[in-house]
Amino acid sequence: MIDYPELLRRLARHAGIAPRWRDVWNQEHAVSADSLAALLGAMGLPAGDAATVRATLAAVAGPSDALPAALTFDAAATAVVTLPRGAPAQDWLLELENGRQRRGKVEAGAVSLTLPLTLPEGYHRLRLSKAAPGGIALIASPGSGHLPSPGARRAWGLAVQLYSLRSDRQWGIGDFTDLAELVKGVKARRGNLVGVNPLHALFPALPGTVSPYSPSSRLFLNPLYIDVTAVPDFADSEKVQALTVDAALQAAPLVDYPEVARLKSRAFDLLWASFKTHHLASERGVAFQRFRQEGGATLERFAQFHALQAALLDEHGPCWGAWPAAYRDAESPAVARFAAEHSDAVERHIYLQWEADRQLAAAGAGRLYRDLATGTDPWGADSWGHPSCYLTGASVGAPPDLLNRSGQKWGLTTFSPFAFRTQGYGAFIAALRANMRHAGALRIDHVMGLTRLFLIPEAMPATEGAYIRYPLPDLLRIVALESRRQRCMVVGEDLGTVPHGFRPALRQAGILSCRVLPFERTEDGGFKPPSRYPALAAASAGTHDLAPIKAWWLGADIRLRDALAQFPDRSMHESEAADRSRARPRLLALLRQLGLLTEAAAAILLPEPGRPIFDPALTVAIHRFLQRTPCALVLYQAEDLLGLAEMVNLPGTIDEHPNWRRRLGVPVASLLGALETML
Repeated sequence: MIDYPELLRRLARHAGIAPRWRDVWNQEHAVSADSLAALLGAMGLPAGDAATVRATLAAVAGPSDALPAALTFDAAATAVVTLPRGAPAQDWLLELENGRQRRGKVEAGAVSLTLPLTLPEGYHRLRLSKAAPGGIALIASPGSGHLPSPGARRAWGLAVQLYSLRSDRQWGIGDFTDLAELVKGVKARRGNLVGVNPLHALFPALPGTVSPYSPSSRLFLNPLYIDVTAVPDFADSEKVQALTVDAALQAAPLVDYPEVARLKSRAFDLLWASFKTHHLASERGVAFQRFRQEGGATLERFAQFHALQAALLDEHGPCWGAWPAAYRDAESPAVARFAAEHSDAVERHIYLQWEADRQLAAAGAGRLYRDLATGTDPWGADSWGHPSCYLTGASVGAPPDLLNRSGQKWGLTTFSPFAFRTQGYGAFIAALRANMRHAGALRIDHVMGLTRLFLIPEAMPATEGAYIRYPLPDLLRIVALESRRQRCMVVGEDLGTVPHGFRPALRQAGILSCRVLPFERTEDGGFKPPSRYPALAAASAGTHDLAPIKAWWLGADIRLRDALAQFPDRSMHESEAADRSRARPRLLALLRQLGLLTEAAAAILLPEPGRPIFDPALTVAIHRFLQRTPCALVLYQAEDLLGLAEMVNLPGTIDEHPNWRRRLGVPVASLLGALETML
C-alpha cells in the first residue's frame, strides 16, 4: 500500500508542484506533507488524507477527452494539434484572425491534426464538430518581442515613483500632469523613457492600503493620480473649483493617502455630477459610453466590486470572502440588483477610469516604462470578478535569498496554472495589454513567475513554501506577440533565485534582463567591468527595493534592517556588513581604473577602511560606468540623482518603514536639472 506522503508527492508532481527546492546557497529543502496538502488545496485539488488523494489522482491523472483551451505556436512553424485518444471522425473549421476560414476533415482514430498552412501571427480559433463548441484558441507568435532597430541609439530613462513627484499645483501626491512634465523634460534631453511604479488600481474604500504591488486590479488605474484641475469637467463646476488644498498637505514629506483620498474623492463626486449635468448627451458623453462598451464585462465587474466594497465595508469588512454569499459571486442576481440600484456609484468608478486613461495617454505619449506587478490582493476586484483564474489559500513569495534571509511572503494571489489549461490565457493577455497601454516599455516584476512561482500556504512561514510550474514556452510566445503588436519593449525583473536556463529563454524571446550594479559581481567578489554586461539588458544602480547609492555606500540599509530585526542571526548581519566593507574599495578601484573617478575623489569617499564618506562624485561615476555598458537600456533612479539615502520600499516591512509614501523634496523642474549632471 502506497503511503500518504508518497501519494501526496505523486499528486504534487502531476499538479506541477516541486517536492524539493534549492535556495540561493544551493542547499536542498524538502517540502513537508502539510505544505504539499495545503498547496494542492489552494490549486483546487483536495488532498486531506490518503483516500482523498487517491480520488483526486484518479480524477485528474486519468485519460481525458478534453482538448486544451489554447495552444501556442511559432508563426513560422507548422501547427500540429494533438487529438484525444480515440477521437471520432469529424469536421474542422479554422477561423483566422483576419476573417478567412479553412475547412477539412479528421479521420476516426487520428492522433493529431496537422493544419495545411503556417499560421500568421495573431489569435485564431480551431473548431471541431465533435468537441466543445468554443473550440481551441491557436496563438501564433513571432517568437521574439519588440526591440529597438539595430544601430539605434541606446535608450535611457529616468525611474520615479509617480506619487513622489512634487509640484506647486498638485494635491499632495504626484499626478499625471507631473508625469507629463517629466516625460516632456526627459524627451527634451534626448531620453527615451520615464519609468513609473505600477499604476494599478488600489482600494478607494481603503485609502491606507498603498502598496502598488498589492493592487485590487492590474487591469485598471489608480484614480488618485488624476489631476483634478486637468479634468475637462473642472471648468464647468464652481464647487470643485472652490475646493482648497491645505498647505500642510502640499508640504508634507510623506504622502498622506487618507487625506489625499478624502479631498480627491470629494472633487471626483463634483466632477462626476458636473459631467452628468452637462455632457451625457454631448460628444464627450458618446466617448464615455464608447469607453464603457470597450471595457465590457471586466470593467463593469471592476466598478461593481468597488461600489460593493464601499457599501459593505462597515458591516462585513473589506474582504469579499467575508461578504454575504450572494455578493461573493460576481454573476449572481444579487450583484446585478445591487448594480442597478447603485448605478450612479458604479458609473462614477467607470468615469474615473475613463479620465485616468485619458490623462495617462496624454502624459505618456508612448514614452512610459510601466510596471506589471507579480500578483494582486487575494480579496481584490480581479479575483472577485474572475475567481476561477486565481489561486486561493496561498500566497506568492520568495524563498530565503540574498535580499531577505528569512524569505518573503507577499500576501498576493496570481494566476492558477490550471486555469491556463482549462480556460486559456485570456486573463494573462488582458494584463499584458492593459499595462502596455500608452507605454514604450513594460517591466514584468519577478519575471521568473513565467516559469515558476514560490507559493506559501496561508498559515505557514515563507520557509514552508514550494515552487509551482507555469507553461513558460506558451507565456513567452504570448509576451512576444503582444510586445510586437503594442511596439512595447519588455524588461524582465530577474533578480533573486533564477532557474537554470531561464535567462537564455528570455534572451531568445527578446526580453531584456535586469542588471543592477550591486549584484553584478565577479567570482572573487569584485565588480564586473562594463564589457561583461549583456547587451539585452536594462542596467541600473538600484531598484525601488534596494538602497539608493548613498545609503548603500554608507551602509545605512544594513543598519536599518538590523534595527528592524530582519537578520535571523548576528552572523548574517556581520557577514553582510563585512561584504559591504570589502565591496567599497573594489568598486572604487574599478571606477579609478576606468578613469571615471580621480584618486583624490576616491580618497574623499574612503579616507580609511571601514569609514566611508559620501560625495556626489560617486553617483556621477557610477552612472558614467553604466553608460559604458553595452546594455540596450540604462535607467537612472530619481533618489540617486537627488542624493537621497532613504529606501523607497524595505521588503519585509509594512508599517515599520514608510514604504511607498516618501515624496521628493524638490519639484519636477529641479529633478530634471539634477538629471543634467548624469548625461
